[in-house]
Amino acid sequence: MRRLNRKFLEFKNVNGREYIYFRRGKVRHRLKSDPDSEEFDREYWDICSGKKAKTVTHSWNALIIAFYRSPAFTSKAAGTRENYRRHCEAIREMNGDKDVRTSSATTPSQRGTPSPTHGQRPTSGSRFCRSSSSWRSIWVGSSGTR
Repeated sequence: MRRLNRKFLEFKNVNGREYIYFRRGKVRHRLKSDPDSEEFDREYWDICSGKKAKTVTHSWNALIIAFYRSPAFTSKAAGTRENYRRHCEAIREMNGDKDVRTSSATTPSQRGTPSPTHGQRPTSGSRFCRSSSSWRSIWVGSSGTR
């Protein structure tokens, strides 16, 4: 395979096979076509110009939908599910298409809107830690990967 001297190209050699990636910042796209073909050029220039966007596979939307389908959510009482759903939808509205692995969630207080418990003292300091570990177990359990 011929090595091209183009900006943003990254060559990875895995088990004797060479893969070509377009990498700008943290975003990386794999270019699957032969580097000598017109398809490769078209794909490269589409990514450079912004016509082809990277799709997010681990979004907040997908995580919340997986949580709604999990036994951790469905086994709760109706009032608890309603309360969880209200908070999940607020997170989803602000962070829906963001990648869970690379972004931090925006909360209502960070956006200037008061949260439902704004100004109140939390009842349990470890509540957030427990809930975030629950989210992680649901996410890992639903997709099989991180």
